[in-house]
Amino acid sequence: MSGNGTRQPEFAAWETHAEQAKFTNPARGETVRGLGCSEAVSFGNTGFTYVSGQVELNGPVLQRMSAELGTEQVRAVIEHEVGHVVGLDHVNDPSHVMNPSETPGVVSFGAGDLTGLSLLGQGKCRPDP
Repeated sequence: MSGNGTRQPEFAAWETHAEQAKFTNPARGETVRGLGCSEAVSFGNTGFTYVSGQVELNGPVLQRMSAELGTEQVRAVIEHEVGHVVGLDHVNDPSHVMNPSETPGVVSFGAGDLTGLSLLGQGKCRPDP
């Protein structure tokens, strides 16, 4: 809460399936571990500017993952979702954090993930008016 009593937006939230129905995916028979997204706005004809983002983490699943596989694997899930917030998409390489499927032992960004982050970092922070 801010000093004036209003609730401030959160960047990350630990939630359950009861709070986020997308955490289960019956069509694929798996549990979604987290979600990450960005919010863009447009001012006139300036194009879109990303101004906010949020990560939702499946608390019970990540707690179980931590107990079974360790906290590094949980950190990889969080890095994956933060990657989405800053603009990375899924890749088809299981040796990268941005692969949509968990790969035990892949616990940090791979070379391709880092290249993508580098390219994103070269963009303008705000479009010219």
